[in-house]
Amino acid sequence: MKKILTLSMALALMASANITQQNTNSYQQNMPQHNPYAQNYYGLSKPIMDKIQSSFPGAFIVDVDWEEFGYEIKLSNNMEMFFDRNGNFLGQKWDD
Repeated sequence: MKKILTLSMALALMASANITQQNTNSYQQNMPQHNPYAQNYYGLSKPIMDKIQSSFPGAFIVDVDWEEFGYEIKLSNNMEMFFDRNGNFLGQKWDD
């Protein structure tokens, strides 16, 4: 009886591990590869994200402030970029 219980427990663990591995593989297949801007957590438009990526390819967004004029976006390289609400680039400056 003890052998049957041990065997059934081992089979259940193997089946569980197999399901977990399948879920992990399908998750990884749907993940964008090598694009730090693919995940847009800030709700910014594509033109804004494209401008940031083309201007500073190694930097990533640290903070977004919604101002009266539009967006103030702080990057990891201490650059601040400014866009109006339509996504037009207004300017940039180094953060003080």
